[in-house]
Amino acid sequence: MITIAIIFLKNQTRPIIKLAKASERFGRGELVEEFQPSGALEIRQAGYEFERMRKRIVRHLNQRSEMLSGISH
Repeated sequence: MITIAIIFLKNQTRPIIKLAKASERFGRGELVEEFQPSGALEIRQAGYEFERMRKRIVRHLNQRSEMLSGISH
């Protein structure tokens, strides 16, 4: 029974750790490729929302860079 519980917990914590690492890399400004949410429903939902947030921030940064380059010329 304990073995099954350990396997189950590992399968539940692995997606959370992946999400945390992707968030940390993105927070440091590193390139984060498409994040594939997995795991329980709540974890997948958090992963989808992280991906939406990442895309919005990247789009905002690109628009800001384009605006500043347009102003400088």
